[in-house]
Amino acid sequence: MKKKSMFFSMVLLASLCSAPSMVHAQRGNNGNSHGNANGHDAPIDGGLSLLLAAGIGAGAKKAYDKRKAKLQEGAAD
Repeated sequence: MKKKSMFFSMVLLASLCSAPSMVHAQRGNNGNSHGNANGHDAPIDGGLSLLLAAGIGAGAKKAYDKRKAKLQEGAAD
C-alpha cells in the first residue's frame, strides 16, 4: 500500500515539474484584432493581489475564530 501511494506521489511530482516545459503562452501579433496594437501582454497583478488579500483575510478570520473559541472555553471553566 505504501509503495502504491509513493508511486502516485512520484508521478504527480514528475508531472508538476515537467508542466512548465509543456505549457506555452499564446503570442500576439502586432496589430491584432483585440485593439492591442503594440503587442504588449495584459498585466495579471490585479487578480493576484485580490487572491492574496482574500487569503490573508480568510486566515485572519480563522485565527480570530479560533482565539474567540479558546477564550469562551476558558470562561466556561
